[in-house]
Amino acid sequence: MQIQQIPDFAGLSEALPWPFCQCRRNGDIVFANKHFSTLIGLSGKDISELSTRDVLKSLHGEQSVSDILQNVAAGAAWHGKWNVLHKGEAIMVEFVVEVDSKDPDLLWVIALENPVINGQMVLSTRSELRLLQILMDHTLDYVFFTDISGSFIITNRTFQKALGVPHPGFEIGRKLTEFVSSETAQWIRETDSDVLTSLRPLVNHQGMFRLKNGEGHWLQTTKMPVFDSNRKCIGLVSVSRDITDSKQYEHMLHEALQKAEQANRAKSDFLANMSHEIRTPINGIIGMSELCMETKLSPEQESYLDAVLSCGNTLMAIINDILDFSKIEAGQLQIEHIHFNLIETIEEVLDQFIPSVREKGLELAVNLEPDLPSHVRGDPTRLKQVIGNLISNAVKFTDEGEIVVRARGLESTAQKSQIEITVSDTGIGIPDDRIDSIFDSFTQADSSTTRKFGGSGLGLAICRRLARLMGGDISVRSKVNQSTEFSVNLYFDTSSKKDPLPFTQLDKLKDMPVLVIDDNQTNRRILVDLCRSWGFDPKEAETGLSGLEILDRAAQRKNPVRLVLLDHQMPSLSGLDVAALIVNRPELRDARLILLSSSLSREEVERANRLGVRRSLSKPVKQSVLLDLILEEFNLGGGNAHRKSAAKSSMVPDDGRPLNILLAEDNPINQEVTVQRLRKMGHEVTLVPDGKAAVDICQDIRFDLILMDVQMPVMDGIEATRRIRDFEQDEGYRTPIIAMTARAMKGDEEQCLDAGMDYYMAKPFRAAKLRDVLDRWDDFAESPRASEASVSKDDPDDNDCPLVELVSFMGREEREDLIAAANVFLKHYEVDMAQLKRAWEEKELVTVNFYAHSIKGTAGIFRATQLRRIANRIETAAMKQNSEIITGLIPTLEKHLFSLADEIREYLAVAQKER
Repeated sequence: MQIQQIPDFAGLSEALPWPFCQCRRNGDIVFANKHFSTLIGLSGKDISELSTRDVLKSLHGEQSVSDILQNVAAGAAWHGKWNVLHKGEAIMVEFVVEVDSKDPDLLWVIALENPVINGQMVLSTRSELRLLQILMDHTLDYVFFTDISGSFIITNRTFQKALGVPHPGFEIGRKLTEFVSSETAQWIRETDSDVLTSLRPLVNHQGMFRLKNGEGHWLQTTKMPVFDSNRKCIGLVSVSRDITDSKQYEHMLHEALQKAEQANRAKSDFLANMSHEIRTPINGIIGMSELCMETKLSPEQESYLDAVLSCGNTLMAIINDILDFSKIEAGQLQIEHIHFNLIETIEEVLDQFIPSVREKGLELAVNLEPDLPSHVRGDPTRLKQVIGNLISNAVKFTDEGEIVVRARGLESTAQKSQIEITVSDTGIGIPDDRIDSIFDSFTQADSSTTRKFGGSGLGLAICRRLARLMGGDISVRSKVNQSTEFSVNLYFDTSSKKDPLPFTQLDKLKDMPVLVIDDNQTNRRILVDLCRSWGFDPKEAETGLSGLEILDRAAQRKNPVRLVLLDHQMPSLSGLDVAALIVNRPELRDARLILLSSSLSREEVERANRLGVRRSLSKPVKQSVLLDLILEEFNLGGGNAHRKSAAKSSMVPDDGRPLNILLAEDNPINQEVTVQRLRKMGHEVTLVPDGKAAVDICQDIRFDLILMDVQMPVMDGIEATRRIRDFEQDEGYRTPIIAMTARAMKGDEEQCLDAGMDYYMAKPFRAAKLRDVLDRWDDFAESPRASEASVSKDDPDDNDCPLVELVSFMGREEREDLIAAANVFLKHYEVDMAQLKRAWEEKELVTVNFYAHSIKGTAGIFRATQLRRIANRIETAAMKQNSEIITGLIPTLEKHLFSLADEIREYLAVAQKER
C-alpha cells in the first residue's frame, strides 16, 4: 500500500514538530510524518506495511490499543498513554486519538510530547511536568503548589497520602483548608498571607498540621512565592517535612533535662544538708576533746582523748574528701582566680605535715627552683588541697626514707604561667597493672591498703579532677617497693607582682664560702643549689667529720668558711656535736652556724645556747626565711615580710582588752564548745540561740565582734547580718561579723560576704583556727568594710587617713592596683560629679542614685571615709526620694570629691618619683 498524499496539509505535516500518523480503525497506518518514523525507529517506506499493533502497546492492565481505535466516537477524543516500541525498547508517550471529520474510519493518532526541533528530540512542557511529578513523588517531604487563592495545582504522592484523598488528583482545585482542622487552617492562611504580601520566603516555620479526622503531625514548612516570566506572583510552592518524631524526641530531652536539673538541685541540697549535719557533730567531738585536753588528766585519759581527736580528724578528712568529690560531681566546686604568693603557698602546705614525718622518722624536703614564679593568679586553696593530698599519700605509704616536693616553672607568657609540682617518696610503690586505676574514685592500688592505711579512696580522684579544673593534669611514675613520683602540671594566670631578692645586701656576700653538712643527699643538693642561686660559693659534706676536714682546709688556705648550714639529725656525730667541735677550734670559731632540725628537745635547745648557736630553723627549710636569717646573721637586714610573725600567745587585742563577743549559735554542743574556747582565751561571751535574738540584742549593746552561725531557727545568720548592717548604717558604726557555718558549698562564702559579713569560717574548726581568726580582730575592725561606717554621722569634718600614709601599709601589688585605679578616677570624677548635679537639677533621682553609688564605691577604694559616707547618704536619700537631704549634701560631696582628687594627684607624683 502506497502512502496516501493529502495535498491540503502535506507541507504542514513536515513543519509540525510533534510525531503523528493516520490509521484505519483496524490499525493499518495510512500516513505518518517523519517525526513519527523517528519515534518508532523506522524509515518512511516501511510505514505503509505497519499496523499500530506493531508499534503501539497499551500499558499493563489498561484497555488495548485495538479496542480504543475501534471504539473512539466521532466528535470525541481519547487521551492517554501508550508504550511506543522503538528498536525493541518500550517508551511511554502521551497520545490523543481523534476521528477524522470527513472519514469516520480514519483516525488521527498524535503524540503530545517529545517534539523534534532542528532534528533533536526535546522534552515538551507536558513531559517536564510529568518529570516534575515523578521527582515530587519520590521525595518523603510534602510538596505542593497552590495558586494565589490557595487552590491546589499540583501535589506529590506523600502529601496526597497524608491528606487521605480517595485518588490522586482529587485534591486538585480544592483548598488545603478543606482537609485540616480550623486551628491548622488559621496558621496556614496567616503564613500564606505573609508570603504573598511580603513576596519573601517563609523558612522552617514549625506548626501542628492536624487533619479534620484528628490525626496530627508536626511539620517544618518552607513556603516560597512563585513568579511568572513577568515577575508577577502566581502562587506558592510549599515543602513541609514531618518532624513529629523529632518533636517527641525534643520533648523527651526537655523532660530529661528538667529531671536532671531537679536531680542536680536535690543533690546540691542534699550535699548542703549533709555538709551541715555531718560537720556539726564532728565539731562537737573535736571541740569537746580539745577542751578536755586542757584539763588535768591522767596519762590513761590523755591517751584516750588523743585517740578520740585522731579519729575525729581522720573522720573529718574522709568526710571532706567525700563532700569535695560530691561537689565536683555536682558542679558545685568553682575555681577562684586571685593573686597569691606561689612559693609561700607551697611552703605552707608542708608545715602541716611536719609532725607526721617527725613521728615516722622521715625526711621532708622542698626544692623550689629559681625559675618558679613567686606570684600568680589562681586558686591557692585548691592548689594546697592537691599538694596536701599527694604529700598525705606519700607519708601514709612511706615507712623510711624521704619525701621531696619540687616545683619549677615551665613555659611562661604574658598571660599564662605553666608550673610543674612533683611529690616523690621512697615508699611501697604502685604495681604497673594498677597505675591506670588509682585515679578512679574509691580505688586504691591494693584492696588491702584501705584496711591497713585507711582513707576514703578519693584523694587521688579529687587531685586529678582539681588539676583538670585548673587547666592541667596529673601523672604518676612508680617502682614497686622503691619509689613513687606524682607530677602535677598546672596553668595559672601570670602576675606582674614579684618578690625581688635583696640584691644590694646579697652583693656584699658574693662568693661567700658556705658549707652544707647533711647526711641526706637530697637536702644537701637543695641547699647547695639555693646558696649558689644567691651568689654564694657552697661546698657540701655528708658527715660531720668530712665537714670538719673541709673547714680545716679552707682555714689553712686563708679562705675560711663563713657560714655553716648544719643538719642536726645525723649518724655518728649529731649537728650539735659538730657545732661543739667547731666553736672549740679557734681557727673555725668565726664561722656562723645555722642549725637545721626537724625537732629539738629542751635539753638540745639549752645545749645549743651554751654553744652559742643562736640560729636554728625547722625542716623543711623555707627559702625566704633562710635568706632573712642569713642576712640578719651578717647584719645586712632581713626580718622582712617574707617571714610571717609568730602567733600571739594571748588572744586579746593589742591594747590588752578582752573582746566583748556575741555568739549566735543554735546547736547546744557547739554553744558549749565555742563559749568555753572563747572564755579560756580571756574574752567575754554573750550567747543567743538564733538570728532574731542577735538582731535584738545588737540594738541595745555594741559588741566588739559577732560570731554568727548561718543556719539557725527563727532567723538565719544571713538575714540577721543584713538587718544588723541596716541599723548600724544609720547609727554610724560597724561591728565585725564572722560567719561560722557547717555549710561548705559553692557560693556559701560569697553569700555570707555579700550579706555584709567580714570573714567565713567553716565548721568544724580547731581551737588554733579560732585563735588565728581572733588574732585578726584589728584587721576586721579596721577593714574598708568596717571603716565606711566607723565615723560618726554627726561629725562631718573628721579627717580621713592621708592616702600616702595609707599606701605605706600596702604590698607592692596592692600599690600597683591603686595607681591604676587612681588614674581611672582622675579621668572620670569631674564628669561623674557634673552628671550627678545635672540629674539632681532635672530631678532624675534614679540617675542621682546611680552616680552617688558609683562615687561611694570609688571612695571605698581609696579609704575616703567621709566621702563614702556622704555619697551613701545621697544614694539612700535618692532611693527614698528625700530631696531636702540631697540638696544639703551635694556641695559637701563635691568638696570632698575634689579634695580626694588633689590628694590622689599628690600621691601619683610621689609614686612617680619613687619609680
